[in-house]
Amino acid sequence: MLFYGIKEFKEKLGIEKLQTIEFARISRDDGFKNTDSLLNQASMLERTVETNSDDLETIRKYSQVVSGMKELEERGDSVEETFELIRCAGTHLLLIKEYSRFTRNPTLSSQLLDYCDLYYNRFRMYSLIDGLYSPDQRGIWEMKVTFYANEVRTIVKRMKLGKIEKAEKGHYLASKPPLGYTLYKKTLTKKFPECDIVL
Repeated sequence: MLFYGIKEFKEKLGIEKLQTIEFARISRDDGFKNTDSLLNQASMLERTVETNSDDLETIRKYSQVVSGMKELEERGDSVEETFELIRCAGTHLLLIKEYSRFTRNPTLSSQLLDYCDLYYNRFRMYSLIDGLYSPDQRGIWEMKVTFYANEVRTIVKRMKLGKIEKAEKGHYLASKPPLGYTLYKKTLTKKFPECDIVL
């Protein structure tokens, strides 16, 4: 069953299938060490298109991992290509899981909404979490940017406090021990004779 608002949009355009971009995006500082969340998100988007295969047709799939703890991140080719595809008249739908994944960079999120507004007569953005975007709801979506930004800052503060507490307890926080030491349960132990050489 086609989700709310998209069926009407398809009928308005008078086309057989909406040409769709699937864009999975997660925020994670450790890059591609654990991509389960990214794969799950991509699977959700793919299943959504398959469920509505009579009305949707995927023209491009993107998966991107960005740092959730940095205000500025590399936009990447996938974002630029998405904007280019939106500018093309043959792209009708951007399908994402949730808008928060695009709000880490305020400039990026604002530009995305600008594109949705500019090409609204032939293009839509649909979030599985937030629903269908429309220009008259832009204020609400922009409020989400502020909310998500505050949430990121809160997470950063929690992480810093946690790291400080672990350091106070003598725990080593890096993933690899320095030369001359071994790491066991976050505690450094001297490794002879290497530690004498380091000293």
